[in-house]
Amino acid sequence: VSFHIPEKGLNHHTQMPEAPSAESIRSLQETLLAKATDERLDPKVRADYERKASLPFPLDIRRVQRSGENQPARQGVWMRVEGKLSDDFMLHQCAIAYMSDWTLLEASLLPHSTSPRNKDLQMASIDHALWFHDHFRADEWLYYDSFSPRASNARGLTFGHFYRPDGTLVVSAAQEGLIRLRSMQIPKALPTKKLKTDPEPISKL
Repeated sequence: VSFHIPEKGLNHHTQMPEAPSAESIRSLQETLLAKATDERLDPKVRADYERKASLPFPLDIRRVQRSGENQPARQGVWMRVEGKLSDDFMLHQCAIAYMSDWTLLEASLLPHSTSPRNKDLQMASIDHALWFHDHFRADEWLYYDSFSPRASNARGLTFGHFYRPDGTLVVSAAQEGLIRLRSMQIPKALPTKKLKTDPEPISKL
């Protein structure tokens, strides 16, 4: 939690990557419905996509799609809260804290041609941090650029930047998360010595 009062000072930020507009990309619900009607898929799989598309979801997420295997550890996503929020900026900060956890760790999976849908994959957040740089609204489009400089020891390190459509960097995120393949052997914990709970007799001191 930062208690810094906003003040004037030196100002610079990285440039927002080039990306298609949010309006030109299918929403998550539209993508799920398209798969639900894809006759090439097994009927049970299609039914599952239809069920997921019918569930209420608080975010409008639109991924910048890329094709091919072994992609760079970087992805872009447009997102915003569904509906209209009040003008209370703290509410928008709380909303983006929730939004920032979605899709961030996925960047560490792209070079390995896998995704959170892989049932062999165990994923969980280990730590997560946010920095607020400028004003924004969580109910308006924000471009979330995330990248992973390193994955090792069943963990992935990722960083993310939220940009307003005008290209201003407004929020930065960092996360380390578990990306463990269940098929790989989980190391056993190191043996520990049993600690004595009773104090030594005075005669031995």
